Amino acid sequence: MAAARESFTDIIQILLTYRADVNQSKTDSVQDTALTMAAEFELCSVAHELCKARADVNKARMATSEGAAATAMLIAAENGHSAMVDLLGVFKADPNKVTSDGLTSMAVAAKKGSVEAGRRFGT
Repeated sequence: MAAARESFTDIIQILLTYRADVNQSKTDSVQDTALTMAAEFELCSVAHELCKARADVNKARMATSEGAAATAMLIAAENGHSAMVDLLGVFKADPNKVTSDGLTSMAVAAKKGSVEAGRRFGT
């Protein structure tokens, strides 16, 4: 998680060599995974390494008072990270997964005014 947050892809590769759990969630109330965190901050190189290591692209973090439970795709759409949306699509992230309040990635992008991210779902 720390290597992902700092975008240390070389450290991530080493940790994965030693079989670090690519789907491990934090133990806080949000329960982010390294992939959901990478999606939030548009760390595409980190997300790419995690996805190559078979990160669960459809695993959702927990709902909080600040927001609904969401997958990496939903988080990327909400933040307007079109490059991340594209990357997650390559690794078969489901754009039809819904947030805990019932919104798809397209709906989240539209609600946030994320035009470029929203366009990715129309193709």
